[in-house]
Amino acid sequence: MKKDSCGVCKVTSWALIVAGLALGIQGLFEWNLFTVLSGESDVTLRVIYVVVGIATIGVIARKMDMCKVCKK
Repeated sequence: MKKDSCGVCKVTSWALIVAGLALGIQGLFEWNLFTVLSGESDVTLRVIYVVVGIATIGVIARKMDMCKVCKK
C-alpha cells in the first residue's frame, strides 16, 4: 500500500486484506470469520460480502491507475 494513497484506496486495500485472511482461516480451520462477525444474520453477512466485493473492485481500479486522487 502506497503512503500517498487516498483514503478510499487505503480502506479498500485493508478490506481486501481482511477478506483474504478470513478466507484463509476458513479454508484451513473451517471457521468462518464473517459468520462470527455477522452473528449468524443473513442480512449482515450479505452486507459484509457486498462490501468486500466493492473493495475488490476498488483495488482493481487502483491497480489499473483509475483513481484520480492517487495518480497525483
